Amino acid sequence: NISMVYDYLIDAFQLLDEEDDPQVIQAAIANDALETLLRLYFETGDTQNPKFFHTMAKLNLFQAGTLLNHCCENGYSKCVEYLLQHHSPLTAPRDKPWLQL
Repeated sequence: NISMVYDYLIDAFQLLDEEDDPQVIQAAIANDALETLLRLYFETGDTQNPKFFHTMAKLNLFQAGTLLNHCCENGYSKCVEYLLQHHSPLTAPRDKPWLQL
């Protein structure tokens, strides 16, 4: 159920409503249950063509849109830098594309 995925992800990143702290993102990703959820969501889509990947980077979980948009809109420069360095389509681990946030 996609609404359960949304709810779980919103809860995992809710502390980003309060401060510019990349450790919030790191802690969420370190949670095995969250990574499993992201992997399972990824596997519901096209796993060969990046244009059609099901990743959090394409989910509008926040009023501003994606996690990256949310961080940009709130001026969270540390989080933006962290996301671009570690979780963009070009920087996420190649063997774990579901970690594109």
